[in-house]
Amino acid sequence: IEGLDAAYKLSILSTIGFHKYVKGSDVYSEGITKLKAKDFIYAKELGYAIKLIAVAHRENKSLQVRVHPAFIPENVIMAKVDGVFNAVEITGDMVGQVFFHGMGAGPLPTSSAIISNLVEIGKKIINNDVSDSLPRIDSKLEINPISNLETKYYIRLILADKPGVFAKVGLLLGKLDISISSVIQKEVIKGSGAAEVVIMTHRSKESAIQEALSQMKNLDIVKEIGNMVRVEEWVI
Repeated sequence: IEGLDAAYKLSILSTIGFHKYVKGSDVYSEGITKLKAKDFIYAKELGYAIKLIAVAHRENKSLQVRVHPAFIPENVIMAKVDGVFNAVEITGDMVGQVFFHGMGAGPLPTSSAIISNLVEIGKKIINNDVSDSLPRIDSKLEINPISNLETKYYIRLILADKPGVFAKVGLLLGKLDISISSVIQKEVIKGSGAAEVVIMTHRSKESAIQEALSQMKNLDIVKEIGNMVRVEEWVI
């Protein structure tokens, strides 16, 4: 629910894949508790699915590790992973994109994994195998904080239903170098003088988005900040 299981799995995969010791505490983790049914409805209308994703991305001498819900384009395979199934997509210099898909939860997959580990340990004991099976750790990569993430964003707000509202919000975002891709008024909330609005941004910096959300709380035209979801850019 809070993404902790995915964060621990990501720390293990990152340690193996990048030869950098990644602790669970190094992984930015955000769960699904803030998501509402309307976020899934609006995502579908915009051509996306919402998935809890775990991402490890190397860029130059830094490694960013993060777990959070994200909008994923409906036409990519990852968007179709449902139920007890898990998927891992790896992008390598030579191999390109590789996709692994299978059951990752439930009694049978869990039992299979445990028995496999026990059999491997048993073989090592019988063969007196004392070789070091730990991954090689020699990378000098630095952990890149989530504040440096650059991606697109979905923001759901409840705004006062009166002239000039969009201009004020747009001015605030513009000052923080956040470019708006689209603004859609979804519905007027009867008797409240307010309307629900969905904003989609162009590629922006996480720190700027967080600052914008913080400043919006002080605007009298903003009645509620419903949600913010990152929009993952997928290479197909």
